[in-house]
Amino acid sequence: LNLYYQASPSVALKAAAARANQFVREIVHENRLGQTMEFFLLSDNEEYPVGVSNQFMLGTNIQFGRFNLDLELYHKDHQGLIEHSRVFPGFNREEDEENPGPGQNIDYRVFQGDGTTQGLDLLLRYEQNDYQGWISYTLSKTEHRFVELFRNEPFPSNDDRRHQFSWIN
Repeated sequence: LNLYYQASPSVALKAAAARANQFVREIVHENRLGQTMEFFLLSDNEEYPVGVSNQFMLGTNIQFGRFNLDLELYHKDHQGLIEHSRVFPGFNREEDEENPGPGQNIDYRVFQGDGTTQGLDLLLRYEQNDYQGWISYTLSKTEHRFVELFRNEPFPSNDDRRHQFSWIN
């Protein structure tokens, strides 16, 4: 659902809401040497649930002269997150205390959880004849939570990028 309202010739308001389902899931497998391999599989709604996200956005677009300012606030709820991990990560220290090697425990498990992403995007664009340039800044926070990991406390996702700055010329 997208809403767009032109409040004046130079000011527009916008809002959006969406629900997305992800049936093809990406699994990242890390072997006992720390090497990773990515593969895809179809959701089965049991061990590999369908990923669901509800996304919301509010924003405005303001035009002043050759400048355009765009601001968006967003929030996204993630359900059905999956994390494929070793049950006991790390090195096996029992065999050789002086030269620990990769752990021999190769017991893997799929953990299921949820998460949130929220933040704001700010873009300032300048256009003149054949020249176009813009500066953008993103402030966001992405957290995941798994019942059986970290005592069900939220923790930053691998994709969490608090501050992003871009300059395009």
